[in-house]
Amino acid sequence: MRDSICSRLPVDYTFCSNMIWTLTSRRLLSLLSVLMPLVCALATPTLARAQTDQSVYTDALINGWQNWSWATVNLGNTTPLQSGTDSISVSAGPYQALYLHQTAFDSTPYTALVFWINGGATGGQLLQVQATLNGAAQTVVTLPALAANTWQQVSIPLSSLGVQNQPDLDGFWIQDRSGTTQPTFFVDTISIKAQPPPSVVNVTVNAAQPVRTIDPRHFAVNTAVWDADFDTNNTINLLTRMGALALRFPGGSLPTTTIGPLTPQTATPGSGRRPSTVLRRSPPRSARKPSSPSTTAQALQPRRPHGSSNPMSPSTTASSTGKSATSATARGRPTLTQ
Repeated sequence: MRDSICSRLPVDYTFCSNMIWTLTSRRLLSLLSVLMPLVCALATPTLARAQTDQSVYTDALINGWQNWSWATVNLGNTTPLQSGTDSISVSAGPYQALYLHQTAFDSTPYTALVFWINGGATGGQLLQVQATLNGAAQTVVTLPALAANTWQQVSIPLSSLGVQNQPDLDGFWIQDRSGTTQPTFFVDTISIKAQPPPSVVNVTVNAAQPVRTIDPRHFAVNTAVWDADFDTNNTINLLTRMGALALRFPGGSLPTTTIGPLTPQTATPGSGRRPSTVLRRSPPRSARKPSSPSTTAQALQPRRPHGSSNPMSPSTTASSTGKSATSATARGRPTLTQ
């Protein structure tokens, strides 16, 4: 663009660069009406979403989770298994629990605590689940009595545990609620389920369809009358090729805000302007037509006494009202006195 617009010399490169930047900016702004709806449609929702589930236990504790249990726990139990090579065996006395802890994290991207549980050879265990926020236990969720020798998947919404959309979720436990010693039970494949992905949004954009017509007055260039190249043919050609329809003169450089359209006018010889192509500005509407020079001169001209051959000679003449009028002062300027 610089080569096409600024190819002619001589040229003020600062002035030309400013015009190029102005033109480029306006072209970009003209695309906003098309781009903004597309950006809004594709914008990420304010609700944060996790990419995947956060695994807690798969054959071992992972992702920084730790065993803080107050029951007899074996993290490397080999049978029974829900998947993989290991599971967790839990032998709990009265109100003892399998307690897994993590550094506090934001639960907003997640929806549920999910795990598999097996009642072992006996079954019938009575258990409850609680999650913690910064170490403080939240809402209790009770589990039905466990089935013997059967793996069951348990999914508890974080909202039911009282920890949905919280900044400091740091653990959970599976606890005896009977107050008696429980037969050994088994837990496997523990995770915190991520939010589901957002639904697919299909956006169709017809780039050939006008969305909004830009007011042509926007295609103007800010400039100043004292620019050295303001009234040259090169400047006129540049503005014409840019498609600028008007000029703006900020900062009080002219009485009016905008002039246009850009019409080449030839300077009048003897007017004090150099022979070149200039931009003509219409006068403000508030300008008044000046008084006629002849009328002004007549108002200042002293009355000439009848028969006097020299109106500027010192003389005194009686008027018809009996008052005198002096036609000249010591400095030779005509004045009127009564």
